[in-house]
Amino acid sequence: MAKHKIKYICSNCGFESLKWQGKCPHCEEWNTFSEEFV
Repeated sequence: MAKHKIKYICSNCGFESLKWQGKCPHCEEWNTFSEEFV
């Protein structure tokens, strides 16, 4: 069974990360990441 991969996308600027972060390093807004299955 394949393992699902998750990426996190900042809802403010669209920055993508492979791990959840409290603060977006691109736009510096807090709590804007949501997960998306790839």
